[in-house]
Amino acid sequence: MTVANCTMAGSGPAPHHPSSTPWIVHPGDASSSIQQAILLDARFYGVYVTAHIAGATHIAWKDFSRKDEERGMLLAEQELQARLSELGVQKDSLVFVYGGARNGWGEEGRIVWMLREAGIRNSYLVDGGYQSLVPYLETSVGPMKGDLTKKNRSEPSLHPSPAVLGNDTDYADAKMQEGQTVDVPYTISREELGRRFKADDIAILDVREKVEYQGQTPYGESRGGHIPGAKHIYFQDFLDPNGYSLSKAQIRQLLLDHGIREEQRIVPYCTGGVRSAMVTALLRHHGFKASNFAGSMWFWSAGDPDKYPLEKEP
Repeated sequence: MTVANCTMAGSGPAPHHPSSTPWIVHPGDASSSIQQAILLDARFYGVYVTAHIAGATHIAWKDFSRKDEERGMLLAEQELQARLSELGVQKDSLVFVYGGARNGWGEEGRIVWMLREAGIRNSYLVDGGYQSLVPYLETSVGPMKGDLTKKNRSEPSLHPSPAVLGNDTDYADAKMQEGQTVDVPYTISREELGRRFKADDIAILDVREKVEYQGQTPYGESRGGHIPGAKHIYFQDFLDPNGYSLSKAQIRQLLLDHGIREEQRIVPYCTGGVRSAMVTALLRHHGFKASNFAGSMWFWSAGDPDKYPLEKEP
């Protein structure tokens, strides 16, 4: 894997120009470059302690997010960079992040999206999550990281993860495709979305559970419902049964089935910008124009109902 040069953001964590690199890495590619990389485990800490890839550092998305009236938004730039530095993450670091795939909430996507916003351009989520790395790397238990150790593999992986490379293209082609296609910021603000949610070139995508879309508030939203005009696709529907990303063709069809056109700017949202960040990462990897709404429903529902309306299904 080639590590490209990158630059740190000069002011606040919003928004950077898109990079020309993919967002997802095949577990085999990650293991091949693991000695030069920082490996982060984005799963719940209790799961990390039970078993993790040896050498992986635990990271919690909440530790990098605001808890005030802007709940779910990223910390201010200076504090965000300071906390990343504590993990050894610098602007030129190569970072691989794994999560639980279908056994999680998309935390790995949130972390990679956050790293991209912070200017860490060589950051990637591992396709298939923790289980996809187990055939390649040794595991450890308990709170200690352990040492990164490759396995002597004689058996093939359980899943080839072809979607990472797109339509049977190589890694360089995937890199070129993303750089040529995606031309929108990683993030959209509440103010911009409030002005433009009715625009035809915007496709709002609610990736929460169906009951949340319909109006229930199980996770502390100030108001229930969904942003007017939002389409509903659960975030795990972008993954196959093994937790790997769908192919671009499969994602294109999934979006079309819900009335979303490929040329539209897609704005995923959820409760606090975690599940939606995962979908944003998957979409951008495959060349779709996608911007995460970071504060998502926590932030939207806390705003003026006249500016930030919600609707419920009958």
